[in-house]
Amino acid sequence: MPYLVKQWNTYSARWRVPEKCQPLFDGKKVLKKSLGTHDKQVAQRLAYQQVEQWKRMCDTESVWQYQLDQLPEDGTPVAVGIDNGQEVLRPFNRAEYVVDQLTSVLPDNEVDSIMASDDYRAHVTREIIPFDQYLEPWVRRFTATPKTIEQKWHDVQWFINSFPYVHLVTRKKLQQWLDDQDKATATLKRALGSIRQFWQYVELEEDGDLGDPFKNLSVVGSKAAVEKEAFARDELQMVYDSLTRDDEKLLVQVLALSGMRIEEACSATYEANKIIIAKGKTKAAERTIPLHSALDASEIREWQKTLVTGAYDRLSQNVGRSINRKIRGLGFGPEKTVHCIRRYVATQLESNGVEELSASRILGHNLKTMSYGLYSSGQDVETLRSAVERLEQL
Repeated sequence: MPYLVKQWNTYSARWRVPEKCQPLFDGKKVLKKSLGTHDKQVAQRLAYQQVEQWKRMCDTESVWQYQLDQLPEDGTPVAVGIDNGQEVLRPFNRAEYVVDQLTSVLPDNEVDSIMASDDYRAHVTREIIPFDQYLEPWVRRFTATPKTIEQKWHDVQWFINSFPYVHLVTRKKLQQWLDDQDKATATLKRALGSIRQFWQYVELEEDGDLGDPFKNLSVVGSKAAVEKEAFARDELQMVYDSLTRDDEKLLVQVLALSGMRIEEACSATYEANKIIIAKGKTKAAERTIPLHSALDASEIREWQKTLVTGAYDRLSQNVGRSINRKIRGLGFGPEKTVHCIRRYVATQLESNGVEELSASRILGHNLKTMSYGLYSSGQDVETLRSAVERLEQL
């Protein structure tokens, strides 16, 4: 990959700067930035993102902005000629200077059109605010999971690709941009939430009122969201039978007899008769549930030792992808993934007459009721054992 270099086991992004853009980067001919990772797949993605950011800084508008930035501030005394041997000074007027420059190369009607545009007024009055200078500081403020932070970064970067400067964002343009996206409604709403947060951050940093172009926007995606579906018993058995690796078969069996999320299954603590999930997706996910009698805790612990950490420090990253590829290879669509085994378990618990409260405790779902959700410390492990034992092994 031409944008990626490796030094001392850490990858960096590298880009050769076009000659016209070198003044934007203090005359540098080559830019290089550490990506802070030794994972090549992660580094490739980050390198492309970094180089795209550099390229956007080098677009026509950025060069135009740079040239304007070299001009004196309004009112700065500048020499305009010599009178009787003395230098004549005059307060500099940026607007007049730009008009003179444009008039020298463009017809009058084109000059008038440019002067009437938002871009012209923003540049000449120095009101232009580039978004990209605020993206990294904004992202660094978050303390969420790495995956959530990266998703916010992607959402806002997607927005900045179309609106690199604040003055370009209007309600009409933003609505048109949303309407043009080939994405599901839920995806657009999630992205718009991140973009709105970022907008408020920029407004705070600029210490001014940037307006509210997000008010009353209509968010309707052009694609339907993929609704995940539970595996039927025979479908899950087919998946299990198709697996040739013992570690993958063991994981699917664990998921089918516990209802855990895949990352929970990979990182949980397995004891002789119970499973301790100390860290989960939500507070309710932190729980202790019975270990099904068909499972061997020592065998699972040995399997856990073979797991290799993937992106976001997830133990399930690699094995999950492998199983999902095999599920697709069996002809299942995007509505069926390894996570759908959890839906299968929920269906089995309901079919076996397990009351909803117990099922929620097993699956680690939030309880909305005040009595059980807020004040209760949960059911005893042994109370849940009979419910778990109703699940049939593959």
